[in-house]
Amino acid sequence: MMCYALRFILLSIVLTLVEVSSFAQYKSDAIVGVRAGAGLSKVTEIPKMLVSEGYYSGYSFTDDFRPSITANIFLSYKIPQSPIGIEGRIAYDAMNARTTYSDIENFTYTVDVKFQTIGASAHIKGYVYKGLYLSAGIGYGWNLTSNIFSYSSNSSEIDWGDSYVPSDEETAEEFSEAFSGNGSVYLPLALGYEFPLGLNVEAFYRRGLNDVITTRTNRHDFGDTDNRINSFGLLVGWGFPMDNPDKHRRR
Repeated sequence: MMCYALRFILLSIVLTLVEVSSFAQYKSDAIVGVRAGAGLSKVTEIPKMLVSEGYYSGYSFTDDFRPSITANIFLSYKIPQSPIGIEGRIAYDAMNARTTYSDIENFTYTVDVKFQTIGASAHIKGYVYKGLYLSAGIGYGWNLTSNIFSYSSNSSEIDWGDSYVPSDEETAEEFSEAFSGNGSVYLPLALGYEFPLGLNVEAFYRRGLNDVITTRTNRHDFGDTDNRINSFGLLVGWGFPMDNPDKHRRR
């Protein structure tokens, strides 16, 4: 079922890109440009994946949003005499998250999650007033990161007696064997403004729609949870109009 849904999403994005591109060849209302920006991102359900609920007590987790960066190339078309526009994007994203564990034995560790993706998205834009718009769409990012986890702890500072405790490097290696990253299907929502001279500013929120981490069979009973990437931030970009060749001939 997920495979068919992914095919539908990719087909929708491709058709949008083709449609916008065809409009761009003939309509001066089309613009091409670039955007870049930063924000914060988070991956859900990491604590439940590391320690099953009820497995033992006396510990706590904290989840933190972490800085992320994003950049995209876009092709946008506004339907003449209409408040509606369509847009296609090809984007690169570097998204991060952090989970910190602590317990009554003063043992702490930090797990950082890192995803780098490249993908495409299709958007419908509604212009509220002049260049002010709201947009929503669907997107997919292919995961480029083979080892999505990094691990660090204060294990070396604790006297464990005769108990064997793996080093941070060994634990990180076990993480890489137990987990792998998947591509991300997401719902992009945005509020933006297009200024007359090409500058555009956009505040965005992306809601993850699928599990981005696969848990393989492992000897630590790591859980297989539904981990989704959520992020928000601000983009600043510049667009260049694509004029109709016939207009130049009529001038």
